[in-house]
Amino acid sequence: MRSVTLLLCLGLALTIGAASTRSAPPGALSFAPQTSKVTAPAKASLLVDGAGGRFVRVKAKGSAIALADAIGDLNGDGRPDLVTHYNDDEHDTCSESDGVEVCYAYAYVTLSRKNGTYRALHAVYENDLIDVAATAIGDVNRDGRKDLLIATADSLDGFPGVVVMLGIGKGKFKRAQFVRTANPLAITTSDVNGDGRLDVLTASSNGTVSVLLNNGGRLSTARSYRVGLDPSALAVGDLNGDRRPDLAVARSAGAVRAVTVLLNRGGGSFGSKRSYPTGSQPASVAIGDLNGDRRPDLVTANTQAGTASVLLNAGRGRFRAKLDYATADLPFAVAVGTFNGDGRRDLVIATYSSDPVSVLVNTPGLCNVQDVWGLAKASATAKLGAAGCKIGTVSHAASKGFRAGRIIGESPDPGAVLKGGAVDLTVSDGPGPGAIKAAPSFGAAQSYAIPKGGDGAAIADLNGDGAADVVSVSCGHSVSVLLNKGHGALAAHQDYLTASCPQIVQLADLNGDGKPDIVTGNEDGIVSVLLNLGDGTFGPKHDYERGGEGALADGTFFAIGDLNGDGKPDLATSNGFESAKGLSVLLNNGNGTFAARRDYSLAAGAEAIAAGDFNSDGKLDLVTDAFGDLTVLLNDGGAEFHVAGEANAGGADFSTVFVGDLNADGYPDVVVVNEGSAAQVLLDNVTGKLRPSVAYRASSNILWAAIGDANKDGTQDLVTVGKTLSVLRNRGDGAFLPKRDYTMGPKQPRSVAIGDLNGDGRLDLVSANGATVVVRLAR
Repeated sequence: MRSVTLLLCLGLALTIGAASTRSAPPGALSFAPQTSKVTAPAKASLLVDGAGGRFVRVKAKGSAIALADAIGDLNGDGRPDLVTHYNDDEHDTCSESDGVEVCYAYAYVTLSRKNGTYRALHAVYENDLIDVAATAIGDVNRDGRKDLLIATADSLDGFPGVVVMLGIGKGKFKRAQFVRTANPLAITTSDVNGDGRLDVLTASSNGTVSVLLNNGGRLSTARSYRVGLDPSALAVGDLNGDRRPDLAVARSAGAVRAVTVLLNRGGGSFGSKRSYPTGSQPASVAIGDLNGDRRPDLVTANTQAGTASVLLNAGRGRFRAKLDYATADLPFAVAVGTFNGDGRRDLVIATYSSDPVSVLVNTPGLCNVQDVWGLAKASATAKLGAAGCKIGTVSHAASKGFRAGRIIGESPDPGAVLKGGAVDLTVSDGPGPGAIKAAPSFGAAQSYAIPKGGDGAAIADLNGDGAADVVSVSCGHSVSVLLNKGHGALAAHQDYLTASCPQIVQLADLNGDGKPDIVTGNEDGIVSVLLNLGDGTFGPKHDYERGGEGALADGTFFAIGDLNGDGKPDLATSNGFESAKGLSVLLNNGNGTFAARRDYSLAAGAEAIAAGDFNSDGKLDLVTDAFGDLTVLLNDGGAEFHVAGEANAGGADFSTVFVGDLNADGYPDVVVVNEGSAAQVLLDNVTGKLRPSVAYRASSNILWAAIGDANKDGTQDLVTVGKTLSVLRNRGDGAFLPKRDYTMGPKQPRSVAIGDLNGDGRLDLVSANGATVVVRLAR
């Protein structure tokens, strides 16, 4: 076995070891510790990636013997050197001078020798007024020598910020610049604006990330972005494939269990945060392609949970639900690399326990695929996507679409698809009982221009002429009204100002004048209300702030309905899964304005929300969604709620939730879509609890859905939009026949609304597709 030196920079910890040159069985790893003058009580867990981003734990010998911040060749000899820091006040090593306690903070460098050991530490920075929180390495002035970036934390007399120490050769440095920032806890470097110079990023205790752009070797004033309480670690990588470095932030305060992603908008600026659940108290985050799909995934080390959370990239910089893997106790740092020569990405976890190195070998998992076929189908084809899954036996249970008691199975030749692929399986059993459902038909797509960035769409008669009009929102700062000219043709858009970047729109009569008013959910955490002046024109916006903190990248979700029984429609907003104020209610004053909000805490928080009377007591209840975990909140009267039940709707990715009576029993059912390729349907059992979810395949990358009778058979069908628009016909019992796809112009639709635009009694399709509204009339 070849000798490998393992030098892993883990943010707060550096683990040093070397692969043993003694013989070892295939697939096994062993590590021999090296000597060093820098010691710490940290240990490490090594998770070896087999395939598909799944890991299995294996024991191996080893120990961690160093604590350091950064690694790099500081003196140009081609060998990795180390940077660490030390604060007297953290180790009770302060001295006393003339009766005054003096505490120093240091940044140290230790240079490597040819034999793999390290020289004695030498201080390159010291300060008696402020602590050193973290360090990073990078060539800031592009002279070919590595420089040091030192994050200095707030103390009694000093100021927090970033110290730039320029390399002058032979591992020596000179101080060049100090830039004040909020109190930094972590620091890293990356060229975030594409000008070829390394910029600096810090995470600070006030819940922000700061970006310091490099202006020819000097750092600019920090620009900050709010990410939430106590960000503890940073990782940088291109998460959405646009060739710009994005940012992932681990947050480790108390019971926080999230990693927050900020996508790079270009020019060194970042968009709104999007957070994803992890194990409890993630202290470190790393980026790497763990499942071989060429998209960078995320992994966090979760101190309180004792786990590593893997979040696979779902595309466009969004991530699937976490997969947790046990580590030794108290993990506090993680790194990604290939350590056993198999070309797959492995994980190294540093912990504060005495557990030796652990190897987690990635093994293919079972592919569970459920497909539902309609009653009229005599044969069906299921295409099974297989990424890192062994394809062994594929079988089918009995379906109502086939003869009762007949189980149809097929066993393809065993094989393994490691980097993506598909297996096609077709089964047939002749005719079966059931009725054929008519498929809806639609005319050619008609496009209408709106401001760039159109996302949401809604339909209602806005001017009282008996014809349904269309409203769409655009991520600038406006909502567009397109009045119906007759026969389903739309007039040019009229635009009205909203809060920043509206992405969701609903219509409801808020002031009791019989005219639909406009409500938009905006990215900045604001709900905008625009009252109808009676003729399809609208007054100025009135903004209402939701509870919680920060912006929501997909807009502020809200529900409209009479929550306190006074006959006036109220508002309820979902405030993000990480917020203690997971839900807010704004009661209607009766004139279309709203009283001060009431905030409610939810254990899981809430990303999406919808309303319905789930226990049939005449009071409007709520259902919230947090990444596929649904919570039903029954209304006790007066807009006071209690949790009645919880359900899971796939547990993946960011989700949206919709309500409608799908099985014609008079009770509201729930549909959840989450950017995957299936819609999850959960029927109501009338007790305020939902039945287990059933998945129905629709277009991939589903963004939105609508519920309505698309084929005039008296049952509520399901319409989804993703890469295409899909219509799923209702069998009549809340189950759905296979989808039928329809194009909505050349661009991917972002939302869908259904309504009768031409007065023929059939529901037409409307979608917002960026800079256009697209209409397809039923025929």
